[in-house]
Amino acid sequence: MKKTYLILLFFVFSFVKAQNLFFEDNKAMRIDYHVFASLNMDSIAIRSVSTVDAFSFNENNFLDSFEYGMHKIEIYDSLSNKLIYSKGFSSLYEEWQHTPEALGNVQAFEMSFLFPFPKKSVKLVFHNRTQENIFRAIDSFYFSPLMAKNNSKKASISVMDIHISGSPKNKYDLLIIPDGYSQKEEQKMKEDFRKLSEGLLDCKPYSELKDQINIKGVVAFSQESGVRDPILNSMPQTVLNSSFNTFSSDRYLMLTEVWKMYDLATSTTFDGILIMCNTSKYGGGGIYNLYATACADCEDYAFISVHELGHSVSGLADEYYSSDVSVEEYYPTHIEPWEPNITTLVSFDEKWKDMLKDNTPIPTPVEGYRNVVGVFEGAGYQSKGVYRPAVSCTMKDVVYNNFCPVCSKAIKQMILFYSK
Repeated sequence: MKKTYLILLFFVFSFVKAQNLFFEDNKAMRIDYHVFASLNMDSIAIRSVSTVDAFSFNENNFLDSFEYGMHKIEIYDSLSNKLIYSKGFSSLYEEWQHTPEALGNVQAFEMSFLFPFPKKSVKLVFHNRTQENIFRAIDSFYFSPLMAKNNSKKASISVMDIHISGSPKNKYDLLIIPDGYSQKEEQKMKEDFRKLSEGLLDCKPYSELKDQINIKGVVAFSQESGVRDPILNSMPQTVLNSSFNTFSSDRYLMLTEVWKMYDLATSTTFDGILIMCNTSKYGGGGIYNLYATACADCEDYAFISVHELGHSVSGLADEYYSSDVSVEEYYPTHIEPWEPNITTLVSFDEKWKDMLKDNTPIPTPVEGYRNVVGVFEGAGYQSKGVYRPAVSCTMKDVVYNNFCPVCSKAIKQMILFYSK
């Protein structure tokens, strides 16, 4: 037994050592780029390469094991062609491609990507998920450490500790960035930091993982108070210029100035970002491994925060199907979605089939199965052909602290992936 244990330790330390052969400690490389997108086109143009100092990564999760997201970046050592880092994510432009506006139009979207700072030249490969639900490489670039400029702004940006449970290397680090708070509203900003954090940490399964989560807030002021609302012709100048009515959906509160967001975010270490919007109007949004947004003063701020973080932290899909949305036919019913909480039954064995009780019918009727894990029709903005695991869930209904067992499991897996 002792010999076996020593062998296991050898392989563990060998893996860490092998990773450190390729990357600097406590340092990141930031790639800013444009994506020029239309209905059936993605073209990538690199804008800048920079250094982010004092940024920590956990060597245990350099390789993405989830395969979530509409896009993926893989990083290879140039000399050996060894895969040394990978991460899946989604984007606002991919959602835009499912709107009528994308037909015949090209639009530029800002994107950024952070990864451990390489010691030597690396190859970055960009992938998109195809309609067949597989990743396909669309472009690649080579980057040398010498290309990175040091544009660090950490010294000029204040960061507030809200909930700290340990080192950022082995915790899930959530960073809250405020938008639409003037300098006169500093006290309100800090109170809202605490309010949204408590809303998250009091909600299961996050409440069960408090010791695996760090939460910080960037103290950033806007020129004017509030957030943009084109329908009301209200366009305040804010630090991130977040806005309602994204893609003509009034409650969809999003931002396109990703580079400004990363300028603020890289003032500290983070795994996820929540944009805290100074508005009482109901609204928010969430994109996997990019950011989530939430109204800070609306009545349902706690629900919106955890619902949108469900998207951005764990890749959860919307389970509702009766509300107006701007995307069209988002989930082809002959393809199994990548999101862990919806299914078209094409590959249901890979989803939550093992969580069903014996003799649970597939699909599952509501009557007689209201309080169990099942396969209920209606999800992903579609009433037919897409299924969800529970009659009601925080990803379906405006109900706080009501994640179903399948969504809870997905959240736990992601938090523990970052904190292992």
